[in-house]
Amino acid sequence: MSGLFGLFARFVKIAGWTLLQTIQRNIVSVKRSWLFSPATQPDAWKVIARRTYLYSSRIFRPRITDVDPVPLIVMAHGGGFVMNNPSADDLLARFLADNCNCVVVSIDYRKAPRYRFPAAYEDVVESILDLLGDGANDLSIDPNKVILCGSSAGGNLVLAAAQDSRLRRKLLGIVALYPVANMVPTAEQQMATRPDPNIPDFLEDKWDDVLDLYVGTTDVLTLQDPRLSPTNFKERDDLPKHIFMLGCEHDMLCHEAKVMAEKLIDASATQKEQDANGQQVGGVRWMLVEGQTHAFDHFATTRPRGNEETRVRDRESMYHNIAQWLRDVFGTV
Repeated sequence: MSGLFGLFARFVKIAGWTLLQTIQRNIVSVKRSWLFSPATQPDAWKVIARRTYLYSSRIFRPRITDVDPVPLIVMAHGGGFVMNNPSADDLLARFLADNCNCVVVSIDYRKAPRYRFPAAYEDVVESILDLLGDGANDLSIDPNKVILCGSSAGGNLVLAAAQDSRLRRKLLGIVALYPVANMVPTAEQQMATRPDPNIPDFLEDKWDDVLDLYVGTTDVLTLQDPRLSPTNFKERDDLPKHIFMLGCEHDMLCHEAKVMAEKLIDASATQKEQDANGQQVGGVRWMLVEGQTHAFDHFATTRPRGNEETRVRDRESMYHNIAQWLRDVFGTV
């Protein structure tokens, strides 16, 4: 009887997440439509040849450019490996295309619970390979200036995909916003690393579901796989030279992201570059967004009145920091 109850409970959980997934995707699509977000619309759409079942990739070209070919940023959205579609990142994609004089392509990937690991990972790798292969001519991109960008689950996927042997030598850099760097620590262990336990983190109650729906196990050996926990990279050269990792102070994922950044910095000690003012150019950079929670740039604050202005200000500051870093890195080639 207990076995049947367990199966029923799991069915209900999967059904609930699947329904929520459908509703949320439709909400995001409407929110990012011409009707509600005319200023951040993509310039074109592209179906990935070997992934025709995915949402079309959204292509953002710079409004004004005197460069041909242009750099490429491939962007993977967040959503706990369960939610969202490429339109979720329209605001950042439009901003980077216009401010970094580059093409940004937001890609899709299969979601749990219907598709478990490694489906999403494989989709991201194959989509990037397509964009750098047959798709490169359509985009007029500079193959020497290719950077991956992802937030949350998308940050995990680009950090993992970059370690694939087929991509390793083709990437100039990575930008990872509040990524899932390590899946091994429990929610309780990660929450304990935050500076203020009185500030809630919506990830706390969802972490076990993410592991269950996306991976299907809490086995440590499985979770240590670099495709799940990219912090476990084997060699420094498994990842691009230039990496910018960002964390949010009150995000339970922040500590592990910082640990990964510190590992990369230590492994890159002999690779650091400096400009005329002694500031680091490219290489590995870690940035902490103080006072903010996970994915703050996507969600209006639910904290005390008056913090919405701070959230928007911090989002704009973060975006500008990313754009400046990208321009610096593109300038090294």
